[in-house]
Amino acid sequence: MCRQELINKIKTKSSLITIQNYVEEIVREKYKNNLLDDEIFSLFEKVIDLAKDMYEEDKTSQTMDITSIFSVLISLCNKLEINIFDAFTVNERVSFKKEYA
Repeated sequence: MCRQELINKIKTKSSLITIQNYVEEIVREKYKNNLLDDEIFSLFEKVIDLAKDMYEEDKTSQTMDITSIFSVLISLCNKLEINIFDAFTVNERVSFKKEYA
């Protein structure tokens, strides 16, 4: 399937919106006054952990690290008021047009 067809198949944003809302609620409950700087630092730490686990070829830890990174990225999107679904689809469409223009 070509890239354009894959982009067009993205029809529902309920899954990503649900995840984004979930992460927002969890972060709000767990870290009441969490600063953006704290989250960026946390992201660096989690990426370093992932690199270590990739070197050690620990698939379970790699999976947990990726999930943690994804959660932090979603939380950053929430704080920056970015709807990740819309941003992703717009970015992919712009990228596609640039590649095939």
